[in-house]
Amino acid sequence: MRILVTGATGFVGKRLGLELVRHGHQVVALVRGPARLPYPVEFHHWDEKEPLRDIDMVVHLAGESIADGRWTKKRKEKILKSRTETAERLLQRLRLCEGRKPQLFLSASAVGFYGDRGAECLTEESLPGQGFLAETCIAWEAATEKARDFIPRVVSLRFGMVLERHGGALATILPVFKRGLGGKLGSGRQWMSWIHLEDLVQLILYTVRTPEVNGVYNAVAPEPVTNEVFTKTLGQALGVHTPFAVPALALKAALGEMSELLLASQQVSPAKILKLGFRFRYDRLVTALGAITKSVEKGRGALCQEHFFEHWLPQPPGEVFPVLAEPKIGKPFCPITCAQSLRAEAR
Repeated sequence: MRILVTGATGFVGKRLGLELVRHGHQVVALVRGPARLPYPVEFHHWDEKEPLRDIDMVVHLAGESIADGRWTKKRKEKILKSRTETAERLLQRLRLCEGRKPQLFLSASAVGFYGDRGAECLTEESLPGQGFLAETCIAWEAATEKARDFIPRVVSLRFGMVLERHGGALATILPVFKRGLGGKLGSGRQWMSWIHLEDLVQLILYTVRTPEVNGVYNAVAPEPVTNEVFTKTLGQALGVHTPFAVPALALKAALGEMSELLLASQQVSPAKILKLGFRFRYDRLVTALGAITKSVEKGRGALCQEHFFEHWLPQPPGEVFPVLAEPKIGKPFCPITCAQSLRAEAR
């Protein structure tokens, strides 16, 4: 299928696009400026006047980051508009789509929809909460629902905290914990609903191929944990102590209203998607964090760093790196010689 993805260069979108290509789909990325991705993709710009053509399904992930600065009045307006107005612009373009019309419109949302709810167990039937995040998610999902006017299947996935080494919350907190400076936030009793990036991508793929998935679903693992448990589990995975605690007042003083991201409590259940047959690979936090840290910190020490880079070249490997495609028989392998050869080939 031809699947249109917005936010394709982002944390979730980049991994999703790669998996879509691996499953034989063609990715059409809607971007705001020049972009490169480590897999074949057809780029279109938001401002171009030429209509889209033959779009079978849409995955809408675009939106301003909520964690890149204090929530001033201006910034909150930017965050809200990046979700509501972007969805409306996208739907306008999809209405004018030529050829095949989309049969699915899948949009991101967030568990911030529920607000700060203490220890209450939250399902898709729970009422929305209060606060800026809840208000943003309500407006976001309302904009998404307008797609039902002309698209048969509309899905909103309420993301929990997405866990993966090279992006999201872990990219920020791992360096702190690895140096033994991590600790619980506030009382530590606030509930955290999370999902491993691999499971989130598989959930999106499951939605694409499963017609029964329609409506709103919580995209979270079956085991929510308190912040205190999350802190201890991450410390154990890294092999470091987590002796510190950051008082709630200090977080509010430092971050203002944005401290809601760290202190709000949401114990969210994925029972609805489980009933349809989806299964999580990482259903427990200890398993998810263990997989993330296994090849780096557990194998090489807490202070070990991993630097990851991907780049797609439109030639077969044998043409790019013949030294790897056609090794000389009988010649001992030397990593230094190989690296020098690769640099020469790259030039």
